[in-house]
Amino acid sequence: MGAGFKIVGPNGNVSEWQEGITPDPSSRSTKTQSGFTEYSVFVLDLASQFPVEDLLSRDFYRNVSIPLDIVPNIMDQVACHACGSLFSTNDSFYVYGSGTFDPSQETRSIIASYNMTSNAWSSVKPSGGEFNGDPRLWGQTASDPVTGMSYFTGGANNIQGMLEFNASDSDHVTWANITQGAGLHGTVPIIVEGGMVFLPFGEAGVLLLLGGALVSVSNSGLQLGYQ
Repeated sequence: MGAGFKIVGPNGNVSEWQEGITPDPSSRSTKTQSGFTEYSVFVLDLASQFPVEDLLSRDFYRNVSIPLDIVPNIMDQVACHACGSLFSTNDSFYVYGSGTFDPSQETRSIIASYNMTSNAWSSVKPSGGEFNGDPRLWGQTASDPVTGMSYFTGGANNIQGMLEFNASDSDHVTWANITQGAGLHGTVPIIVEGGMVFLPFGEAGVLLLLGGALVSVSNSGLQLGYQ
């Protein structure tokens, strides 16, 4: 959602990187120095045919407009380049995390969801805790669309534990911090800028965390140690 992007012109000319700026809440979009920042999710149908040898033009994907009133912190989410995650199932995704801390209960207890079958946005209130108002920068996430399970861990904000998000039943979405402190499954290191994938091995699958930097906290702030 929030990111840099390039524009491919009608003759195949490619622009420089376009960077968004913090948007104005009173406007649905904001201009940048060299282009236009759209409050959209870009959707590419992988079942369709499209070229892979070059950057795609806008003819091959569609824009899904983001309603700016769907949840209280959606503006923070669309403006952030390296925060949060999209938790995905076979037909929906859920927008988690942002770049700022919001203590309000309304923000922390609901998340935005988009159903790709009905092309409709909705707000969802998962049971199990209030986690959405946390800033989660440069963390790692993985989803298993088949089972509806997603996971998020790490980030440069010293938030302990791994978040488990369960959307296997879209009518009863749940989430929980499953590794906080001496939690159900022990502890997990705080990693930034790594990668995490879900592997469908064994009874419940395996999460594999690769690369990144280990975060430690001292009096002088966050310290990164690349592994």
